[in-house]
Amino acid sequence: MKKIIFICTILSILYRVNFAKQSFDQPQIPLSSISTYYDSGISWQSEYRSFDQKSSLLNRYQYFISMSSDWSFQHWGNIRETKNERFDRSSYHHDFLWSVSKTEHISENIDVTYSLTFNQDKSTDEAKPDFESYEVSRKNNSAGLSFNFSLTDTLSILSNLDYIKSNEYNSQHYDKNVDSDGYRLNSKLTFSRNFPGTSIELSSYFDQLTIDYDYHRNYGFKSNVTLTNRRINTLLAFDKQTRNIFLLDNKIDTHTRTNYRTSLSSAATIADGMEIYFINRYNARDNKLKYNSSRNYLDMENQAKIHSNYNIWRLRFFNSGEYNIFSRSFFDDQSSREQSQNIFHTGISYQHSLTDSLVVSQRFALTRTDYTILSNRLDNDELIDETQVSAYLKLNPSINLINHFYYTRRHEVYLQSSMSGNNKITRTYHLLPSLDIEISNYLRLRQDYHLRADYDDYSWDGFHNDRMYRKFSASYAILSHLPLGIDSISYFDNNIPYYFNGNNYENYLEYGNFHNRQSIIINLRYTYDTNDSGFLVNDKYDIYASNVYHTYELELMRKFSRIDLIVTPRYVRTNDTYEFNHKLGLNYYLPGETGFSSLLLNPRGKSIDDITWRVDFSINYEW
Repeated sequence: MKKIIFICTILSILYRVNFAKQSFDQPQIPLSSISTYYDSGISWQSEYRSFDQKSSLLNRYQYFISMSSDWSFQHWGNIRETKNERFDRSSYHHDFLWSVSKTEHISENIDVTYSLTFNQDKSTDEAKPDFESYEVSRKNNSAGLSFNFSLTDTLSILSNLDYIKSNEYNSQHYDKNVDSDGYRLNSKLTFSRNFPGTSIELSSYFDQLTIDYDYHRNYGFKSNVTLTNRRINTLLAFDKQTRNIFLLDNKIDTHTRTNYRTSLSSAATIADGMEIYFINRYNARDNKLKYNSSRNYLDMENQAKIHSNYNIWRLRFFNSGEYNIFSRSFFDDQSSREQSQNIFHTGISYQHSLTDSLVVSQRFALTRTDYTILSNRLDNDELIDETQVSAYLKLNPSINLINHFYYTRRHEVYLQSSMSGNNKITRTYHLLPSLDIEISNYLRLRQDYHLRADYDDYSWDGFHNDRMYRKFSASYAILSHLPLGIDSISYFDNNIPYYFNGNNYENYLEYGNFHNRQSIIINLRYTYDTNDSGFLVNDKYDIYASNVYHTYELELMRKFSRIDLIVTPRYVRTNDTYEFNHKLGLNYYLPGETGFSSLLLNPRGKSIDDITWRVDFSINYEW
């Protein structure tokens, strides 16, 4: 019996929310993966959002049917609708595709696939405000044939030819309807081969669209050769893109962009415990317009880096040097500039034991930016001096201590006197200690701290006041995993992360393979954050902004034999406001690992009257 998968996802039901200030990162189902893992399948996703007289609806679906070992049929579609009741405006877009394919197995290593496709793409934008209404729409219909030849692990040739019929409508134009037709031809060739000590990868592509009111032609080539015995890799790539731009005066401007890329990397072992790595990358982009030549420019970038490691006893010495250069040259020389960067990084690490180590490093970076004569007042240099010290200690079998210290000194200098008032030195200090205490296999205590201080010291008095920014953060957590049943084990015993992020619900789903072990996970966390900003006045910093944040989180997960129940309330209190972000999740696993379903409720907001509701629901089933 052919396997059939059904995925139904209803995502993001949102109610009365300031949409611009929210982030909705829901898990995406890879629609194209169905035909890869199953003989036949169907999937559907739906997402609805509503906020402040605005709403949007998105539907995505696909189904794939293998009618035999040689013939297959697939159809997919995307539909999006948005509506703004305040301005009486709405938009609609859909993209549909139908495809029938036949595969011929010429031999054990050669397959040839022929496909017939139909595609429709339509978009509409309509508004009816008080003063004037309009409607703009565009519809493209296309039909095409494709050919795909593949030689296992060596050669692949893909070619496709489509006929396109287009219609555009604009209610405010004297000629409301414009019809055009044409064709699109694209092809791609890839070749790869492994020889003793050598690996070769070659690829090229060509894409041309020609219709009455649109034209582009793109083509390119890439070569990648690796000498495995000598640890040398070379890359060479070229591509060119040409597009017509239709101007208001009935002229047709031509936009041409040419890209060149090369790289060379090598690695070698000089002596016992000593290795050297080298890499060089070069990129160039030539951008040209036929009529609007003032926007023409040429970009050039080269990056060169050498890195060495030397291991002796318990010590590891590492050094690296970089030289990077970038230039942008405009046709009229306005804003043309060149930037160069020299970086040197050196350090030493000492490993006392498998758990105790110390790392000390120093990094210098000099960046110079030179403009042309027309705008050379912006010429500037920047020198960065950074020191890092990191220590990893296991005080006893149950207590781990990690401490990082960073000091950065950034010196900015503008060479022209008219801009020298911006010359300054910025000093930044970071201290990040962490303490992890394992009370038992099922209970841990975690403490994390972050102290930061920034000081801006300007070179000239009277232009800017020296500034200060400081921050202190402390996080305290109780992390527990209580197994239930004889066959249960601790998350800590199995090296599974014990620190779950309350803002990422999907973290729980990654450990769904433990659904046969009944357990309870309880994480309780409190975080305190405070920061101040001030100006230096009479040798004292005058604080003009201060913020304090208190965050309370509880993560509760109850794992039954086939059901997971997840509750994660989160509450944040600032100076005079508060915000909540609660989550309630439910996972269910079908017998025999034949399917999986989940439900997530996520209310969030700053008050009961201003709340966002997000609902995620998914079903995955196969037989």
